[in-house]
Amino acid sequence: MGLLTHSLLTSLKGAIAMIMVLTQDKELREQLSETLQQSGHKVTVPAHRENGFAMLTDCQPSLIILDLQVSDPSGVDHVNMIRARGYGRGIIVLSSPAMMPIISKTYASGVNRVLKAPLAINGRYDLGELRFAVKSYLQNRAASARPIDQRAVAQRAYELYEAGGRHEGSNLQHWYQAEREVAMR
Repeated sequence: MGLLTHSLLTSLKGAIAMIMVLTQDKELREQLSETLQQSGHKVTVPAHRENGFAMLTDCQPSLIILDLQVSDPSGVDHVNMIRARGYGRGIIVLSSPAMMPIISKTYASGVNRVLKAPLAINGRYDLGELRFAVKSYLQNRAASARPIDQRAVAQRAYELYEAGGRHEGSNLQHWYQAEREVAMR
């Protein structure tokens, strides 16, 4: 199955914010689209990944949500290709806790937030955290919040990971703690 791209248009304080979602997971795409539509968002779906990359130039999305589980190219390659095209706005990535080295590379490329990939329970994904992250990003962007130094977050998260003995299952906790610490500087 090829990677499909979703573009989500949302209204925030009268301004239109474009959100692009990249994931291979058909059920996640469908449920995310449904959830965002129920929240008042409009959804468009380009036919192929290449259309999504073209949209970076044409539409300049305010936010990209990227599932790191994508393949050919990898999630990290996607982040690098997005940044290489001059995209300087927000990127939220979805990741499993076991992807620490990949998460570090994506933060070094300038992602704004790493979220644990939503889990499906009885065929439904829990999208609450993702919905909150999107809302928070758009509100902070609208309020012209000072951006967090993502390289500092990546460095601090790695330090916490090393200091914690590299315990599996706690990787994202290190990222969240690093985000809080860097944001408070």
